[in-house]
Amino acid sequence: MTTHQRDEGVIKDYGDLVNRVGALENSFRTLEASNQQILEQLKQITTHINNLQREREVESFEESDEEEEIQEYHPVQEPKDNFLQHSYMVARSLQIQPTPEPGLEQRRNIFHYRGRVGEKSCLVIIDGGSSTNCVSMDYCKKNKIITDPHPNPHQIKWLDNKEGIHVTRQAKVLLNFGSFIDTVICDVVPMDACHVLLGRPWEFDRDAIKYGTTNKYDIKTEAGIRYILKPLSPMEIMKSQAKMQKEKQMSESQSLKPNHGN
Repeated sequence: MTTHQRDEGVIKDYGDLVNRVGALENSFRTLEASNQQILEQLKQITTHINNLQREREVESFEESDEEEEIQEYHPVQEPKDNFLQHSYMVARSLQIQPTPEPGLEQRRNIFHYRGRVGEKSCLVIIDGGSSTNCVSMDYCKKNKIITDPHPNPHQIKWLDNKEGIHVTRQAKVLLNFGSFIDTVICDVVPMDACHVLLGRPWEFDRDAIKYGTTNKYDIKTEAGIRYILKPLSPMEIMKSQAKMQKEKQMSESQSLKPNHGN
């Protein structure tokens, strides 16, 4: 092979390599453009999912500034043991810090929500640490919620080993969350931390998912529709609890007034 022929072969091989590099560069540019399109599509899908999630978020009812009418009735006397003297919750909700650090608003909060039963405001706590769903005895009496004999009377105890209370009645509570109404069978017990306590049975029935950082609940209704319940802020909780306490004091004061009709 002559030198000229060898040089022609080298030039040909070099040309082939240049063409292959060019083809690879074109393929890379095409792949890069395709990846960019995929990223844009993923971004659009993520935005759509976030929008759908916000659409199914359910906020509490607004707290009314007007005082609810205090009907004359005799509050149920609570047992004198420590278990239910104030509340049978592990930690009193009133211990919530009113001015938490930014981003830590829900760190110490049990989930609170303001719903309705009929036309009456209702403070709800969701706590999976409770083995039962409960409704306040006073709330049932005040709002004329029908109670029935409990088919399985039982004792409720909390973390201590002291004797609890004997649950003898239950109530069907039609709890309005705004976007949907849930029917919850509750034990009727004396408590003042909230009007309704939704425990582990309710979490199970609603396939509940708890988001620890935001303190939101993702639940599924009987119709199969999922909603996200947003918790009250610490200040909203304090406002609701202060209103509950004021109503309780007014009711107790009213019940102590002498009946001049007799």
